[in-house]
Amino acid sequence: MNKFLSEIWDEPKLFLDTKTTIITDEQLLAIIMATNIKNYDRFIALNEFRDILYKLNLRADLFSVQTAQVGTINAIKQSKISKTTLLKSLKLINENNIITASELENLENFINSLEQTELKTEQINAKKHYFQERSKMLDELYLRLLSICDEQNKTRLYAQKQKLDELKFNVAVTGVINAGKSTMLNALLNKQILGTSNVPETTNLTLLKYSHTPFAKINFWSNAELKELGIDAQTNEQSSKEIEIAELKNYTSATSDTSKIVKSVELYEDLEILKDGVCIVDTPGIDDAVFLREQVVSDFMSECDLMIHLMNVSQSSTQKDFEFILHSFLNNHIVKLAIVLTHSDLLTPNELNDVISYTQKSIKNRLNSIKDIDIFAISAKEYFKNPQNGGVGELKEYLYKTLFGDDSKKAHLAIDAYKKELLSVCKNLLEQKNSQVLALSGSNLEINEKISSLKNEQNELLKLIDDITKQSQDELKQIDANAIDTSFKLSLALLSSNIKDRLLNEIEYHKKQGKKPNDISYIVKTALNDGILNIARVKRNEILSAINGCKERLLLKFKELEIKSEDEIFNIGEYLKSVGINFNYEQVCRDINDSISKDTKTLEQSIQGYLEQFLSDEKLGKFTSLILNLEKDKFTDLINEKLTQKLNELKQSEQTLNQKNLALNQTNEQIRSNLKSLTDEICELKSILMELENA
Repeated sequence: MNKFLSEIWDEPKLFLDTKTTIITDEQLLAIIMATNIKNYDRFIALNEFRDILYKLNLRADLFSVQTAQVGTINAIKQSKISKTTLLKSLKLINENNIITASELENLENFINSLEQTELKTEQINAKKHYFQERSKMLDELYLRLLSICDEQNKTRLYAQKQKLDELKFNVAVTGVINAGKSTMLNALLNKQILGTSNVPETTNLTLLKYSHTPFAKINFWSNAELKELGIDAQTNEQSSKEIEIAELKNYTSATSDTSKIVKSVELYEDLEILKDGVCIVDTPGIDDAVFLREQVVSDFMSECDLMIHLMNVSQSSTQKDFEFILHSFLNNHIVKLAIVLTHSDLLTPNELNDVISYTQKSIKNRLNSIKDIDIFAISAKEYFKNPQNGGVGELKEYLYKTLFGDDSKKAHLAIDAYKKELLSVCKNLLEQKNSQVLALSGSNLEINEKISSLKNEQNELLKLIDDITKQSQDELKQIDANAIDTSFKLSLALLSSNIKDRLLNEIEYHKKQGKKPNDISYIVKTALNDGILNIARVKRNEILSAINGCKERLLLKFKELEIKSEDEIFNIGEYLKSVGINFNYEQVCRDINDSISKDTKTLEQSIQGYLEQFLSDEKLGKFTSLILNLEKDKFTDLINEKLTQKLNELKQSEQTLNQKNLALNQTNEQIRSNLKSLTDEICELKSILMELENA
C-alpha cells in the first residue's frame, strides 16, 4: 500500500490511518483510485469530484483523497466491494480519456495483486438480517455524534445505546420429556453443552445466554418455595451464585445434596447464536408435574419472541402437545411458534412426508386460532455427522430471520427507537450550535427563525401526544376483559367446590367418630373470606401484568415517554369495602349448619347451592370490571402527566431562546475562530442528520 501511494503521489503522500475502510459504489471509488499527483488539481476543482468526497463524509483536500484511497484498498482486501466491478469502472474512465493507458495498467496491476479474505458463511448470512445491518449502520452515526456531543447529550446517547445492547430476544424450547430438546439445542448451538456430565438433564429450567467468558449461575429456591414444594431442606437465603461451569456437577448432580434446592441454571457461553441479546431456555418437559417449576417457565414465556415446540417424529401431535401449545398462547405473550419434528432419520422420506402432512392437518384442526406456525423436521444425529444435513442449519437460519429479520416487529421497534433518539440528539445539537453561532454573529434574525422552528416542534409534539394517546388507548383495548371476568368466575366456582369438599370431609369425619359435628361456621367464613381475597388479588395481579405489557410496548415505540410506575401498597380487602363489596357470612353459615343432619347426597347439594348463591353476589360479579377500570385510569393518568411535562419543557426552551436574543455581542478575532469551528461542526451534524433521515 505504501509503495503504491508513494508512486502515484511522489513526496506529497501524507500520514494516513491504514485501518480505514470505505464501502460505497465501485464507480465512485474508481474515480478516487484514478486520482494522482498529475490530475489532482484538475479533479479537485470539479464540483462533481468534491461531491463524491462529501458523500464519503470527507473534506475536499489532498489528505481526504489519500484517506479514501486507503479505505478503498482495505475494502478490496476485506472483500467488501467487488474487485471486478472496480476494474471495469477504471477501464471506462480510461476510455473517456480521463486517465492514460499507462495509469490504467498500473492501477490494474496493483488491484489484481491485492489478496482478498474469504467471507465466512455466518458473515454472509448476517448481511441478510435487518437488525444487525441497521444497528451497525446506526452505530457508526452514533460514534460520529459522540465526537461532537456535550456531556448531557452523550449521556442520552449512552443510555439509548445501552438499551439497544441490552435488548433481549427470548426463545423458549418446549416439548414432552425425551422429545430431544437438549440434543436439538446442542446441534443448534454447534457445541455439546446440554445433557453432558457437567450440566443436568432439564428437570430444572436451563437458560442459555451470551458471555465472552463462559461461566454458570445457579439460582436457588427460597425457603418458602421449598416448603411449598414439600422439600425438607433449608437454604442460606442466598438467591443465586456464580460458578465455573466445571463446578456445576457439585450443585446439580443427583448425588449432590444441593441439587434439590436448585431452581434454575443459567449458562453463559461465547457462542455466535447467543449474541445480540438472544436468550434460549431449555424447559422441563411439559409433563413435569411440579407446579412451581411450571410457574418459572410461564414467567419466562410471558415475553417470548419465538417458541420452538419439539415433537418426536414417532409420537407427534399428541393431545398433551396441543393442550400445552394452546395454554401457552392463551396465557403468555408469544410472538411466533415453530414446531420441530425430531429424529427424522428414523423414518423413510415417504414416512416423514406422511408425518409432516398429518401434523399440518392436526395443527389446522386443533390450533386454528394460532397464526404463522412453521414446521421443521430435523435430525441432530445427521447434523453432527455433516452440518449440511439434518435440517438444523435451516432451523438456525429461521431463528435468525424470525428474531432479527425484516419481518421482526421487535427488531423494527428497537431500531426505530434507536434511530429516533439519534435524530433527536442530532437535532438538539444542531439547535445548540446554531444558537451559539447566532450569539457570536450578532444576528437576531436566525434567533427569530429558531423561535418559529420551536413553534413547529410544539405542533409536532402535540401530534406526537395525540399518537401516544391513541396508541395507549388501543393497547388497553386489547386487554381481554371478558377473559379475565370468565377466569374470575371460574376461580369462584372452583373455590365453592373446594370449600364444599372440605366441609363434607369435616362432617363425615365427625360422623365416623360417632359424634355430632360441631358448629362449622368458622370453616365456612374463613375459607370464603381468604379464598375471595386471594382470587381478587390474583386477578388484580393479572390485570397489572397485562397493563405492564401495554406500557413496555408503548415505551419501545415512544422513547420520549420515559415513564416508570411507582410501587404502591394496595390492600385488596380495603378496596373491596371501598367499592361496596361487603360480605355477610351469617346466613350462609346458618344455612349450612342447619343442613348437617341431612343425608350425604342431599347435604352435598345443599352446601353446593348455598355456596354458589353466596358467591353469585351481584356486587362481587362487578369486581373485575371495577379493578380493570381503576388500573387503566391510573395508567392513563401517568402517561398524561408525562406528556404535559414534555410540552412544558419545550415551552421553556422557547423562553430561553427569547432571552438569548437580548445577549448578542460584536464579533472579534476569537469569535471568528469559534464561528469557523462551529460551522464545521454544523456541517458534520447536517451530514449525519441527512444520513439518519435516509436510513
